[in-house]
Amino acid sequence: MIGQRVFYDGSIIDAAGRYRVTDEQITPDGPRYTLATYAGEVALRNVRRESITPVPDGPKHQVLAAQERVQVVQGEFWRRFPPGTWLPYIHEHYDNLHRHIDDLIQRNRPVEAEHSLLNAERFTGCIPYDVMAARINALVVAGDDESWQ
Repeated sequence: MIGQRVFYDGSIIDAAGRYRVTDEQITPDGPRYTLATYAGEVALRNVRRESITPVPDGPKHQVLAAQERVQVVQGEFWRRFPPGTWLPYIHEHYDNLHRHIDDLIQRNRPVEAEHSLLNAERFTGCIPYDVMAARINALVVAGDDESWQ
């Protein structure tokens, strides 16, 4: 298992998340693992097998037509909510949505980018709730995707 990406969901609730297995020890009560962040920093030691689930291998999610979708969302937001109708930070978020989505994709977080984009599309009325919910439920963090790290 050394080198494998895993999801930790054990007794330390604040530590729940994805890690890489860096060491394995065999003990009388079963194997124990050392988990490190994707950046290589040791985060958890002596983790039981029952507390981890392998992250599926496979191709990373691809955000299709990200910039075109962002342009549609921004246009719809500005049409429906002219300046002054919402708090300034909400307008600022939609003004900078293209940078936010690009930044997530560049930082190897495509599932997080897709999730953010789907929520923006739903907020502006570009897609109905049931379509957004189905597409979000179909998202899978796989491989070395670092979404929500």
